[in-house]
Amino acid sequence: MGLNIYFLQGNGDDIEVESNLKITHNLNKVLIELDKISLTNYYSLIWRPDELFNCENGKVRVEDVLMHLPSLISDLVFCQYKLEKYLPENGYGSFEWLYKFLCDYLKECRLHQDKYIYCCR
Repeated sequence: MGLNIYFLQGNGDDIEVESNLKITHNLNKVLIELDKISLTNYYSLIWRPDELFNCENGKVRVEDVLMHLPSLISDLVFCQYKLEKYLPENGYGSFEWLYKFLCDYLKECRLHQDKYIYCCR
């Protein structure tokens, strides 16, 4: 189980992206703790953007997420040592995996700025 991110046209049709935007739920604790440290809503930005931005039918405008991803990545790197203790004990999920996922997400958002995102939890 995990989180899958899909990009959509305005009419709801899927857009093929080159990145595989899937991440394990085991890593959500890292973002929850980052929220506490940085007083942000990064967990909601990644796992529940439809609720964060009050979007209809789960479709979130890419530009709403895109504006926050660079600061999320920066804060994640800055706080890495504080966050490592929240990595999953079962070993399924790493800091590097989360970082790569977020960088790939940022890249795809930049390529599809005028589109929509749908998160499947």
